[in-house]
Amino acid sequence: MTYWSDGEKDRRIFVAARQYLYALNADTGKPIETFGTSGHLDLREDLGRDAKNWVTMTTPALFTKIC
Repeated sequence: MTYWSDGEKDRRIFVAARQYLYALNADTGKPIETFGTSGHLDLREDLGRDAKNWVTMTTPALFTKIC
């Protein structure tokens, strides 16, 4: 699990479960619909190859601001 905030109103909790990364509103626990597809990413997508076995997240996420 990883916590992220923009320093003002946007506060999110990111949770990895199997091949999915979910973005949840830290106040309500509801998915953030604008993140990925209905609040989650499938980590197997857009790898440039088939994910023949499985893909999973094994470490906490790290977020950086891209300008």
